[in-house]
Amino acid sequence: MERVIITKNKLMEILEFLETVTIDKIIISDHFIIRNTEEHLNKIYADTEIYKRLLTEEYPLEISIQPFDKVRIKYKHPYCDKYDFCIVFTRENKKIKLITTFNAPTRKRTGRC
Repeated sequence: MERVIITKNKLMEILEFLETVTIDKIIISDHFIIRNTEEHLNKIYADTEIYKRLLTEEYPLEISIQPFDKVRIKYKHPYCDKYDFCIVFTRENKKIKLITTFNAPTRKRTGRC
């Protein structure tokens, strides 16, 4: 995957954007629905309120920019210490369009085995 460098200004822009987002400004894409029903049969993936709460109330552990202006944010997993919880979205007209979610082992972020 192509790496995109995130500048301090871009990071601040994303954090400021997240501070202004309200639950009614979060859109769930068709891809998100398909991915979360087919591949993730765990209760966390079916509960869209968890995504909305994370995006509007929690402070992210890590933010990265992906190609095509997608934003990937890692949060502390709501149910498991072994994984971080990643949300990928795009920003569209002052709204968040959810693309996908996945678990990432915390060791990727912390460097611990």
